[in-house]
Amino acid sequence: MAQLWFLFAGLCAGALIVFQSAVNVRMSATLGSPANTTLINFIVGALFLGLVLLLFGRLQGLSVAGNAPWWAWLGGVAGAVIVLGATYLVPHIGTANLVALLVSGQALTALAFDHFGWLGVPAFPLTVPRLLGVIMIAIGVFVMRR
Repeated sequence: MAQLWFLFAGLCAGALIVFQSAVNVRMSATLGSPANTTLINFIVGALFLGLVLLLFGRLQGLSVAGNAPWWAWLGGVAGAVIVLGATYLVPHIGTANLVALLVSGQALTALAFDHFGWLGVPAFPLTVPRLLGVIMIAIGVFVMRR
């Protein structure tokens, strides 16, 4: 049953990526700037998360964040680039193409991270079925662009 919950949560997260892209495009049209929209997105997101952590008493432990390796801080930069890129790209290529390209990029990168265990993730060897899965995703992106 827990596995079904995880699958459902993943589907919901995927849906929220599309929702976030659409509302950010609308905000960008109002502001005239994908970068300003991304800044607002992260400010609102930080305030929301701060409220959730405050309500559930989970703010403790942040003082040790400085013990993380320098590259662990790049998650925020990556998030900003992803949101900025999505906000810029959706009006030009559409949400379906954006999501297809995001999934393709994620799958290709995930294969490399899994195979080599980069940045401390558990290593999972590259196998023919996993490679075929990524090739099928790439074919899907090509078909969607037509």
